[in-house]
Amino acid sequence: MATVAARIHTYLKGLEVSGLLYCRSDLAGTWGVAFPPFESCAMFHLVTEGKMWLEDRWMEAGDFVLMPRGQGHAIRSQPGAPVRSIFEHDRLILNPRCEVLRSPGEGPETKLMCGVVRLDHPGARHLLEALPAVIHLRAAEAPALSRLMELIAEEARFEGSGSFSVLTKLADVLIVQSIRYWLETATCEDLKGRLGALSDDRICQALDLMHQAPGRPWTLSSLASEVAMSRASFAQRFTELVGEPAMTYLTRWRMDLAAKRLTTDPTPIASLAFDLGYESETSFSQAFKRTKGLSPGAYRKQAKSGGDSLATTRESAS
Repeated sequence: MATVAARIHTYLKGLEVSGLLYCRSDLAGTWGVAFPPFESCAMFHLVTEGKMWLEDRWMEAGDFVLMPRGQGHAIRSQPGAPVRSIFEHDRLILNPRCEVLRSPGEGPETKLMCGVVRLDHPGARHLLEALPAVIHLRAAEAPALSRLMELIAEEARFEGSGSFSVLTKLADVLIVQSIRYWLETATCEDLKGRLGALSDDRICQALDLMHQAPGRPWTLSSLASEVAMSRASFAQRFTELVGEPAMTYLTRWRMDLAAKRLTTDPTPIASLAFDLGYESETSFSQAFKRTKGLSPGAYRKQAKSGGDSLATTRESAS
């Protein structure tokens, strides 16, 4: 297990994490807050005082929950309490990324810190898809996480220069630490898909080869040879642990890298195709459209005009 955790930690160091929203909430009486889904993001909640109901479980002071895939959900004072969107509640906007939400009322008080962080590295999705939908940790189980979240809560209330940079770095550490704690208590059955692959030395080596040199003209045979396995054994083992054939995974990885570069730099599409191992722009464009649903040019254009996802979500909720 320690080996898997170390590999996960090494892999996560390359992720680019940016905070979209940090919200300190002061709630009392009967209340409910609904969070919309955020694509390619993770969400977290830390209860600092009182307790709350999250979908199917109680969370008490010191409890932390991470939702690696950012699915929509609601938190409540008690099961069945009515909910309103987070963007419909009374909120003090400290800055574009930091807010204080207040819902006064008669009854028990609850205070918590919530956050939405965007995972910009193309490898994030491959890792997060393999994690459970909800990682729930208690303070007694993960005291280091509680201290980290206290730092995030304190920084989110600070409006000084450099606050965004500090929050982003803390969020990066938060995701690594929460996944690490989950790994320390996960059973072998839990370690499925991507995580299971990281427990297998040869499959992990094959993944590293694809990640580090996506432009090489990889074939199933060449990958199998690199990790000293027969072609048939490698193909079967890779599919069992990763959940899809090796060449399908490679194509998806290349297209995620391409999508990232199309939104962050002006590299010509033909050059991008060559960098990712395609002999022609046409073959690359066809693969990209099959995977992403748009041509590379249309994807780049849409990304430039799409705007900030948090702002878009706020506008649609208002």
